[in-house]
Amino acid sequence: MKHRLTDDGNAIATSTKLADFVLHLTSVLEL
Repeated sequence: MKHRLTDDGNAIATSTKLADFVLHLTSVLEL
């Protein structure tokens, strides 16, 4: 169970970083 929680945490961290990256690209393109 702990291993799955770690995997979920990594997936969430990756998704958050990806979302931040996309938002950054979007704001740059809008400028």
